[in-house]
Amino acid sequence: MTLLDGPFKRARDLNIQILLRYEVDRLLAPYRKEAGLTPKAASYPSWDGLDGHIAGHYLSAMAINYAATRDVECRQRMEYMISELKACQAANAMNNPNWGIGYVGGVLIVEQFGLH
Repeated sequence: MTLLDGPFKRARDLNIQILLRYEVDRLLAPYRKEAGLTPKAASYPSWDGLDGHIAGHYLSAMAINYAATRDVECRQRMEYMISELKACQAANAMNNPNWGIGYVGGVLIVEQFGLH
């Protein structure tokens, strides 16, 4: 489907503009921290505790917007996030072999489930 000029296209385009203002490394900071990697930027402080959750929604938004518009920046951000999450998953497996194999998340699983 292609949106013609009108309120829906303007809303979609505005949504993309706003999404592209976010710094991806800040969204990925909790994942890197929990995987034992140094964050490349500080998390957004107002999202403390939700920052790992928000990054998943952001990644979905990049995928949806790329599928709808073929916006190159959305694709680049999506691919960057996937590569960073893959690095976090690998670090979790290496740093936490008792429970971290396959895990990628912005919340420490040990605290949630009492794993040691």
